[in-house]
Amino acid sequence: EATWVIRAQHILKQVRWCGHTRHTQTSVLLVLVMAIATVWIPLTVCTTSTTAPTVIPFEQFAKPTKVAEVAIYVASNPLRSLVVSTEGETSETGIRLSRSDGVEVYNVEHLADTKMLDVLHNYRLRNGTLIDLVVALDENEELYIYKINAKALKGAKPTEEDEEFENRNEAEKERELKLLQNVALGRISLRQSISNSKALTSYASYVTGEFYVFVGTKNNLVLQILIHEDDENPGRLEASVLRVFKHVARVDSLETDNEAGILYMGDSHGELWAVDAEPKEKQPKGLKIGKPDDRLPEFAGMDTKISGVTIYTVNHDLAYLVAYSSKSNIFHVYSIRSLAKYDPVTHVRLPIADAHKYEYVGNFALGVNEELAFTPVDKVKGFDVTNYPIYNAQGKGKMGVLAIAIKDAFKAQAVRLVYWSDIALALGIEAACNGSDYNIRESYCQHCAIPTCPQMNNCNNRGRCLSDAECACFAGWVGAACSRFSCSDVSNCSGHGTCIGPNRCECEHGWAGPLCSLVKVIPTVETGASGADADDPAIWVHPTTPDKSTILGTTKSHDAGGLRVFRTDGKEIQYEPVGHANSADVLYDFPFTIGGQIVPGDLAMVGSRETNEIVIFKIEPTNGRLEGINHKLGDMTEPPSLEAARVPVGIKIYGSCDYRSPRTGKYYTFATSKKGQIAQHELYWEEHERTTSPGLEYDEAGTSATENGRLNGVLKSRHVRTFVIGGKARLPEMRPASMVEGCVADHELGVAYFAEEAVGIWKYDAEPEGDVQTPTLVDHTDLSEGGNLSPDVEGLTILYGEETDGYLIASTQGIDGFAVYERLSNKYMFSFVIGSGAGDIDEVTHTDGICVTSSNLGPLFPLGAFVAHDDINTEPGSIEGKAAPHATYKIVSWASIAEAPGLPHPLVLYPSYNPRRQTDQQTPPPPEEAATPPPLLD
Repeated sequence: EATWVIRAQHILKQVRWCGHTRHTQTSVLLVLVMAIATVWIPLTVCTTSTTAPTVIPFEQFAKPTKVAEVAIYVASNPLRSLVVSTEGETSETGIRLSRSDGVEVYNVEHLADTKMLDVLHNYRLRNGTLIDLVVALDENEELYIYKINAKALKGAKPTEEDEEFENRNEAEKERELKLLQNVALGRISLRQSISNSKALTSYASYVTGEFYVFVGTKNNLVLQILIHEDDENPGRLEASVLRVFKHVARVDSLETDNEAGILYMGDSHGELWAVDAEPKEKQPKGLKIGKPDDRLPEFAGMDTKISGVTIYTVNHDLAYLVAYSSKSNIFHVYSIRSLAKYDPVTHVRLPIADAHKYEYVGNFALGVNEELAFTPVDKVKGFDVTNYPIYNAQGKGKMGVLAIAIKDAFKAQAVRLVYWSDIALALGIEAACNGSDYNIRESYCQHCAIPTCPQMNNCNNRGRCLSDAECACFAGWVGAACSRFSCSDVSNCSGHGTCIGPNRCECEHGWAGPLCSLVKVIPTVETGASGADADDPAIWVHPTTPDKSTILGTTKSHDAGGLRVFRTDGKEIQYEPVGHANSADVLYDFPFTIGGQIVPGDLAMVGSRETNEIVIFKIEPTNGRLEGINHKLGDMTEPPSLEAARVPVGIKIYGSCDYRSPRTGKYYTFATSKKGQIAQHELYWEEHERTTSPGLEYDEAGTSATENGRLNGVLKSRHVRTFVIGGKARLPEMRPASMVEGCVADHELGVAYFAEEAVGIWKYDAEPEGDVQTPTLVDHTDLSEGGNLSPDVEGLTILYGEETDGYLIASTQGIDGFAVYERLSNKYMFSFVIGSGAGDIDEVTHTDGICVTSSNLGPLFPLGAFVAHDDINTEPGSIEGKAAPHATYKIVSWASIAEAPGLPHPLVLYPSYNPRRQTDQQTPPPPEEAATPPPLLD
C-alpha cells in the first residue's frame, strides 16, 4: 500500500516535471499540502490479483455504440481538442467527433463499416497552408481523407451580412460549415493493393516532411502509402502506394514515432517490433523489442497478440511505448530513450538499435469506476494517447489523456478516457506538463526538404527521388523515371482485360476484380431483409415439390436475432426468435421414432451466440415451416406445445454445421469458436414410453412430447470431442490458433472443412475418433506463397454431384468473392463474384455465409442455386450508394456459375440430385453412455 511519503515523492516528481522546482518554498509547501491530503483522499489506483496496478477511467462516451478505433485530435486551442472514433452501426457507419465529456459535435456517415482511422496534424499544402487531416479505412478497403475545418471547429459562422458568403450557393455554404471536409481527389480504393487490412497509422517524415499512411494486413504485409497533393487540383489529396514489405507474422497494430522516424508493429505472435519508417529500404530489417506477456508468469510462453500500440512523448529525449495484449488484457509500457539524433545537414541516421534504448518499465490494467457505474472491461479494441491536455466542458485537464475503445463484460462498446498522470503515478514514470516539453503541433522538421533528382525529371511526380539518379515509383508506374503506367502488379489483367492506367484494368465481359481474374455472375433473386447483421444461410429441398423449397437465413443482432424462412422468390414466410443466431444448416431424414418405428424428419439448425447452444427445429415436410421438437417445460396444455431442442456446445460458439456419418449413420453437430476450438456432439432421439395421459409425464430434463401419431420423446446430444484448429500441422507463422466460423461436412466422403479466417481451410476426418493433430491445409491466405484466398475466409458449402463429383466452395471475403475447388481432390479451380442483377438487385459485398445445391428448386432455379449473404445492401436509386439498414441474400442460378463464359470447361449440372440419398432407413446404433459435457471454455 502506498504511504503518504511515497505519494509525496510522486507528487514532487510531478512538480519537477512541470518546471516549478525553481520556486522551492512554494514547491515544498505544495508537496506537504498535497501529501497530507492524499492520506485522506484515496487514489484512483489499486492492485489486481494479477499484480498489475489498475487505473480508473474518468469519462465514458455513450456513443459510438460500435467502436473499433479511436484517435485524439489536438487543436491549436486545447479547449477545442476532440476524440475521433469509428462508428460501426450499420445505419450509422462512419466517424464521430466528440468532446472529452462525450458530447458529440459532428459525425460523417460512410457506406461500409469504418474499421480504423488516425489524425495527421499540420499537413502542409504547396501554398504553405497547414491543415489537419483525418484518414480512415473502411471494410471495403476504401480510404477517406478529411480536412478538419478550423472555422467550423471554432464555431465562427459567417454572418448573413457577409456578402461573399451570401453569394455562394447552398452546397458551398454547407461545405464551409462542415467540421470534416472531404479533400480526397475522388474515391480512393486500395483494393488493388490490399484486401484484408488489420491496422493503420499515419506518419509525418522528419526527413522530408511528407505524410504517409501505413496499413498492416492479415497476410503479414505492411503498405506505406504517400498522401500527396494532386498536381492539377490544388488542395485535393491523392494516395499512392510507395512500398510493400513483409513481416514475420500477422500485423495486428501499428504506431509511428514521427520525431524518430520509427514504425512500431505489434503482431499475432505477441511481439513488438521497430522498423525504419523512411521508405528507402524495400524490405526493412526490424528490431524485435520483446514479447511483453512473457513478463507475466501466468501468461509466459502462451500464444498471444499485441492488438494495440501507441506512444506517449514526454520530451525530445524520452517517450513511452504502450502496447496492449488481448490475451492478458494488460497494457505494457516501455521507455524509449533517444541516444542519437538525426542530423538534417549530413542526413546521418543511425540504426534503431544504436539510436534508441528500450526498457520495460511496467504494466497496468483498466479498473472500474464504481462512482460512475462503469462496467468491467472485457476487451480493448483500440486506443490513442496525447501528452497535451484534453479538456472537457468544464475546462478540466491533466498531463495528457489515454482514449480507449472498449467492449465491456456485457458486450456493450464505448470510449473511455484515462488521465496519463494516473498511469505515471501507478508505474512511477514521468509525464509531460501540458505539452510544454513536446507539442505535436510544433514543427520538428525545421530542415525538411523533399529530395529532388532533376536528371530523372523528378520521377515525373509519379514517385520519389532516392538519390540524384534513382527513383522509387508509385505503385502502377514503371521505368527509370517512373514515366510509364503498368498493370504488372495486377497480373497484367490476367489476360481478361486491358490496362488503362496505373494498376487499373478494364475487364472483359464476364470478368471482374482488380486483376480481372474473377468470373462474374448475375443474381436472379434478392430476398427480403434479414436484419442488420445477417449471416450464414441454408437451403431446404422439398421432398416432392421443388418450388416449395425454402431458404433459411439468420440474423445475429442481439435485439432481433433469429432464424428466417424465405421462399425461393425471396419472400419471407416465417421468423423464429433465436438469440444472436448464426450459421443455419439443414439435416435430412433424422430418424425420429414413434412406437419403435422410424419416422424420418428434416431438421433446421442454427447456432446461438447468446446461449452458446445449437438450436434445432423440425421442418414441416409439406410447407417448409419450422416446428418445435421437445415438449415445452411446464406446459400442461393438451396436446402440449413443442419448442426447439437445444444442444449446449461447451465452447463460446461462433459458427456451426452438421454431419451424418456414412460409416455409422449417426448424426452430429460441429461448433466453432473465435479461439479456434471445435466441439463435436452426437445427436440422438430418445422416445418415451406411451402413457395414458399425454403431455403430463416428463423425462429427467423436464421435457417430453405427445403421442397419438405425434413425436413422443426428446432430442438429446452427447459430447464426443473438442480440439483446436490446426493441431500439429500449424506452421510457426500461423500461431496461435485463431477465429473459426465457417464449416461444412461432406456427408458422403466423411470429411469436415473448417475456415480459419486469417489462415485458410482445414480438412479433418469428420468421425469422432478421427485424427485431430495432422489435418490437411486445403488452401491458405498467403498470396505470395501460392494461396488463393483473401482473408477473411468465411462461409463454406459443398455442391454434391454423382458419386464423388462436386465442388467445395469458400467465401473469400477480402475480394468479395467465392473460391471453387474440386470436391474429391480439393484442387483449386477458379473464383467468382456476384455482380448487380436486374432491377434494384445490387452486387454482393463482404459475404459471410453461403450455401449451394444442384437440386431442382422449381421454375426459378431448375438446375440448382447458390445463395450468398450480402453485407452491404445498397438502397434502390441511391446516387451515392447509401447502405440500406438491413442485409439480404442473393440467389444465383447454379447454371449461370457452371456455364459462365471464360471457364475452361463447364461445371457439373446435376438437377436430379436428392439430398436424402445420403440417408437410409435403418436406425443408427444406440449412443454410448452420455458423457457429461465439458465446462464452457473461454
